Amino acid sequence: MVPSLTKVPLVHRVALNELVVRLSRPPKAMTYPPAAYLRALRSYMRMSQRQLARRSGLGQAQISRIERGRVDPGLASWRRLFDALFCDLLIVPRPRRRPAEALGERLTRGDPFRDTGSPWAGKYAAKNAKIPV
Repeated sequence: MVPSLTKVPLVHRVALNELVVRLSRPPKAMTYPPAAYLRALRSYMRMSQRQLARRSGLGQAQISRIERGRVDPGLASWRRLFDALFCDLLIVPRPRRRPAEALGERLTRGDPFRDTGSPWAGKYAAKNAKIPV
């Protein structure tokens, strides 16, 4: 069974290609964990954890755990923290390999998760299965 193709606008394909090319070798500064940026920004702004907690609405103990890497907060918490530090949060996916390579490998191997979620996957798989002679 060949997967159906989704039409992707040219603008989105260009954006994906540009992302893959630019992030194939990202600057070292982009590879640090967000907790390192949080602590560095807070220190640079001469803000205590308590002050950041008050501005962001999170607890001081929670901020301490985040900065030490003991807890992985959700996206909403990251936004609140960086907003309290007068920064915008930018999330950029960094592909581990080129999308064309991943697609080729997926189609060659046969992705076991390709048909999950389809109510007809079992019905058509049984209909198209070869009957042993």
